Amino acid sequence: MIFVFTLFPLLLREVHEPNSCEEEQNLDDYDWFAGNISRSQAEQLLRQKGKEGAFMVRNSSQVGMYTVSLFSKAVNDKKGTVKHYHVHTNAENKLYLAENYCFDSIPKLIHYHQHNSAGMITRLRHPVSTKANKVPTSVALGSGIWELKREEITLLKELGSGQFGVVHLGKWKKHYDVAVKMIKEGSMSEDEFFQEAQTMMKLSHPKLVKFYGVCSKKYPIYIVTEYITNGCLLNYLKSHGKGLEPSQLLEMCYDVCEGMAFLESQQFIHRDLVSAAARNCLVDSDLSVKVSDFGMTRRLGTDCPGTAERHRPLNHVTADLVTSTVGCVTQGALFLFLSYKEPDGYVLDDQYVSSVGTKFPVKWSAPEVFHYFKFSSKSDVWAFGILMWEVFSLGKQPYDLYDNSQVVVKVSQGHRLYRPQLASDTIYQIMYSCWHEASPPGQGGQPGVSPLGRAF
Repeated sequence: MIFVFTLFPLLLREVHEPNSCEEEQNLDDYDWFAGNISRSQAEQLLRQKGKEGAFMVRNSSQVGMYTVSLFSKAVNDKKGTVKHYHVHTNAENKLYLAENYCFDSIPKLIHYHQHNSAGMITRLRHPVSTKANKVPTSVALGSGIWELKREEITLLKELGSGQFGVVHLGKWKKHYDVAVKMIKEGSMSEDEFFQEAQTMMKLSHPKLVKFYGVCSKKYPIYIVTEYITNGCLLNYLKSHGKGLEPSQLLEMCYDVCEGMAFLESQQFIHRDLVSAAARNCLVDSDLSVKVSDFGMTRRLGTDCPGTAERHRPLNHVTADLVTSTVGCVTQGALFLFLSYKEPDGYVLDDQYVSSVGTKFPVKWSAPEVFHYFKFSSKSDVWAFGILMWEVFSLGKQPYDLYDNSQVVVKVSQGHRLYRPQLASDTIYQIMYSCWHEASPPGQGGQPGVSPLGRAF
């Protein structure tokens, strides 16, 4: 799905354009410069980014020349297209991509095309850096091979702890930044662990936190995932939200929508998106957002005997577990709770316990969860609307004037959250459309996640 800001005016920050009197920086100083990366490697990284207008500049196969590689995705185009534009030089030794727009240097050329497509498939929107110590797709796990060598994992600082283990920032092969969760012995069964690990390998998408592998031959078991530098979305909004433009907030929402649409397409629901939604999404160094906390991800139509044990959040890394007598999740699913959460208090309290023992976070839950204990992609849509509200209110608590029992009554009576100041009327309409009450089981009603992407 192509991401265009047709619903919200694009607010650009003032960007300083160097004049001819300023000394040009070395290209290596720019995030968008990839150096001697190959054409196929560039395409792989741009597709992995998956954003309209993702780009990089690389050395051309012709010595001394440069190529701009640019990703674009049309509506209903799942794979997208990568175009490669050679930087040409005219008779006056000026550089250009489009002949009528010539510049003295590569940085000036890139600056111009970040604001003007000028003959290209789209403008240059999102620089893709090769400088971060991310695990490239080429060395990530695949084809069922996911057992890592423990000696290749170096544990650095502790990020947090919980009932099921401790999470560290680590290095894989002394180079790649990863998040490493050390699972305590006896905290989950072996069958649960391997079943959930295999499930996570299937859920691979640019907007989901990547699962790289495990060290499972002895305790403590290591769970190795992508390390997301800026931590959970909720905390990021609270600390840095005032510096973000509405267009950036909208793109954060769209990132989550893409991740959720993928889960829906795979017939999974993400019940933990309901649980303090912005807490279960992580912000990367380029401000892209990825869905994390797969502790409550369930494939639709599967059965799970018994009831998962609820654990209370501990320290800075928590997994908000929802338990139910009518639908359950294995403890093994909790190993990917790698959203780095500060204990803000309200998440501990926002649990509604029904007469049948079902626990869930009221302020992120749809009415069908109240009334029918029914989790589905439609309840994910409701939670996504709450997430949009959190994003555009810069991390405020939803329904902050009401306690849980009041929220149940108010929402059941049709009360909905107000429009945040930063959300336009059009954005609020999308947000509000997520909060249509679903019909009773078997009677259809509210659409799933995917139509929201088309709304964007």
